Amino acid sequence: ILNDMNYNISVMDTVVLFDEGRLFTRSTGALKIIRRMSGLYPLLYVFIIIPKFLRNFIYDIIAGKRYKWFGKQDNCMIPTPELKKRFIG
Repeated sequence: ILNDMNYNISVMDTVVLFDEGRLFTRSTGALKIIRRMSGLYPLLYVFIIIPKFLRNFIYDIIAGKRYKWFGKQDNCMIPTPELKKRFIG
């Protein structure tokens, strides 16, 4: 899908969301994903009103510090069958 959308897959350093035939990356992709979550997380979608260049600047800062703040796993999680159903292919 990414190749068909002319997205440079050699640089996969951000979140990428394919939704309704469109690609959303960085802060826009993250906010669109958050909007679909349960609980209070969808309230964060209000930040979509911030200009994209500012959102992406903040996104890059958070992305650069996420391992320091949240840690990093040595191994990938093995998805449950329920979680597998949420992914393409």
